[in-house]
Amino acid sequence: MRKFIVSDLHGNGNVYKSIMYYLENISKNEEVILYINGDLIDRGIDSADMLIDIKNRMISNPFKIVYLGGNHELMMFQTFCKRIKGITTYNDIWFYNGGTITDEGLEEKLSKEKILEIVDF
Repeated sequence: MRKFIVSDLHGNGNVYKSIMYYLENISKNEEVILYINGDLIDRGIDSADMLIDIKNRMISNPFKIVYLGGNHELMMFQTFCKRIKGITTYNDIWFYNGGTITDEGLEEKLSKEKILEIVDF
């Protein structure tokens, strides 16, 4: 069994796709586990797509994935908890740390219900 750890991809879709392609090929011949050690999102333009993809991969994928949320995932979760409660005034550090691109990407691609599924994930 081979184990891989990645972290701090921050929405870099090219790196993410390269990693997934590499691991898909390896997993054809041996067991693979990928640990994502947080900060998959924010700053990079592919943040929303990566979140959607990783959620789908957790359901069906040729290799096992363990996703440990980092501080950017925590900031996103806290922001959406406020939204659910109807709090509309934000003083959120998430937006100051690149969360705007993730937030806008999710809103552009998904319904509110699907966004909440992603955030809950």
